[in-house]
Amino acid sequence: MKSRPVARHGFTSAAALVLTWSIATGQDTSAHRTPDVHYVPTPQYVVEAMLRLTAVRPGDLVYDLGSGDGRIPIAAAKRFGARGVGIDIDPVRVKEARANAEAQGVADRVRFLQQDLFRTDFSDATVVTLYLLPSLNVKLRPLLFRKLKPGTRIASHAFDMGDWSPDAKLEIEGSNAFFWTIPADVRGDWNWRLTTREGTERHTITFQQHFQKATGSWAGENATVSVPAVRIVGDSVVFRISRPSEEFRIAARVSGNRMDGTIERDGAPPEPFSARRAQRPSGSIEDEETP
Repeated sequence: MKSRPVARHGFTSAAALVLTWSIATGQDTSAHRTPDVHYVPTPQYVVEAMLRLTAVRPGDLVYDLGSGDGRIPIAAAKRFGARGVGIDIDPVRVKEARANAEAQGVADRVRFLQQDLFRTDFSDATVVTLYLLPSLNVKLRPLLFRKLKPGTRIASHAFDMGDWSPDAKLEIEGSNAFFWTIPADVRGDWNWRLTTREGTERHTITFQQHFQKATGSWAGENATVSVPAVRIVGDSVVFRISRPSEEFRIAARVSGNRMDGTIERDGAPPEPFSARRAQRPSGSIEDEETP
């Protein structure tokens, strides 16, 4: 059964303690440990809601971190046509999940691995699901940003990600599910050129970013203005620049240090837009203060 460690009833999660110890010491104990953990099942209606919240579809690869009896990867394969991978540190749970996949006829589309989720390579995931303790969600967060591609969808049952605000929250019969999308990293200085009747103008826009929220400032040849609202969804970014003479609306996709899309000027037909990042701050998106 898909389950999580019990904390609210006063039990201490052995899995959580050993995971924390493993991170602190740098030792991987997952291959030879059977923790004594108290679990409660995740209701099937919450499983369904999480998969619908993340819009799972054929072609997706769903990683469930802390997969219990495997019900989320199994449901992703059986009901939504996706592939799934379950990660659990308990070999008993992994064995149970594999048996359940066989019984449900989806063993060819799901895998279950006995691993420490903090040491698992889940970089090929398009969807990640969680039902962990709040402290583990926050510890996992930097790995999610480091490993996952922009646009990867994440759902957590019951617990949020600290100061990373969810894109959506769903209440289901007394339970909560939270949803996020990994945003592109747009921080830093972006240079681009704009062709006008008078010639070619050089522009720079500088973005500050905290998770999926960003602001910016635009510097042209004769003015500097703020860019108060930047919309980032996956690798897509949309923003407006209101300079004294006209307004621009830019919609682009980010790929590394490239930003390519379209620019609209005062209702005119869209024109090609292309910018290159000249400088990106060190560290992570989550290191910066909320814009």
